[in-house]
Amino acid sequence: MKHLLPWLGVLLACCGPARDVSTDFGAGAFTVSGTMTRLAIEGGCWQFKSDDGTNYEVSGEQADELRKDGQRAEIIVREIPTRRTICMTGKSVELLKVLKLH
Repeated sequence: MKHLLPWLGVLLACCGPARDVSTDFGAGAFTVSGTMTRLAIEGGCWQFKSDDGTNYEVSGEQADELRKDGQRAEIIVREIPTRRTICMTGKSVELLKVLKLH
């Protein structure tokens, strides 16, 4: 049993539940990883494509940090379901924090 304890820690660290960001950023906040892409529509639009294939249109004060074609990132966002934009390239989200740029 004592040989299994170190492995239990590794298992929990890699496969445990995702960090609940709602306590730090409010209800509806979630973490997403993906790649930013510049689309040649409407004079140029930005789309953040998550690793699971969901498309987002990111807005907010820190959004300029992501606006580099091919930029990989892990970010905390909150969906803004009532927001409509000219580009409409995905679900509209507010960028709350950039966790990591790759």
